[in-house]
Amino acid sequence: MFFMTYAEVELLKAEAAQRGWYSGDAAMHYANGVRAAMEYLSMYGAAGDIPSDAIDAYLTANPYDPGNGLKMINEQLWAAVLLNEYEAFANWRRTGYPELIPVNYPGNVTGGTIPRRLRYRENEAVANPDNYNAAISAQGPDEFTTRVWWDR
Repeated sequence: MFFMTYAEVELLKAEAAQRGWYSGDAAMHYANGVRAAMEYLSMYGAAGDIPSDAIDAYLTANPYDPGNGLKMINEQLWAAVLLNEYEAFANWRRTGYPELIPVNYPGNVTGGTIPRRLRYRENEAVANPDNYNAAISAQGPDEFTTRVWWDR
């Protein structure tokens, strides 16, 4: 498991530049991040090797577009961190990218919506009722679909 890769850093810098939080070059950081994300897959073995000319061709075919920048950056960030599912989920909640399509199936506990948080452990209401009830009062029901405070 990689906790923070160069690809993630570059794509976050691209987002910061796109949003005007940083004076860097969003297009350069985007390209660096996409390249790094493709290159680091080789760390999982030879099957993950992507030749440099294939990366160049991808970047040429998919150039950075500032008008669509946040979407492009965060879709690439999601792909770059997909093997770190918690980070991919957190970034999707933070940005809304990629635009995922919920799936509903029989017995789906979220009614066909994408979960927004994890539920508390089942014994929390019994072992720690005062704090559990205070949290529920402040945030809303203990359900997968209740948004956390920063995701409202």
